[in-house]
Amino acid sequence: MSVFAEATAPAIRWSAVTPDDVETFDPMPRALFVGGTGNVALEDRTGSIAVWSVVGGQILPVSPLRVRATDTTATNIIALW
Repeated sequence: MSVFAEATAPAIRWSAVTPDDVETFDPMPRALFVGGTGNVALEDRTGSIAVWSVVGGQILPVSPLRVRATDTTATNIIALW
């Protein structure tokens, strides 16, 4: 059985995220849950960085390479696979 679920299926694995400017996800998650309101700085596999404004309880349907510590103020971030 694969450790990855179909794109439309519920997540089958999750882990708390500590934002870091160097550490990357391997494999990249299929989405992020953000428990606390703030900004989330995400970097994609091309090195592009975007800062997302989120509200507590929001799910970001993105697959980031990393959640950067710089510019991330949101809390309780959980990666979903």
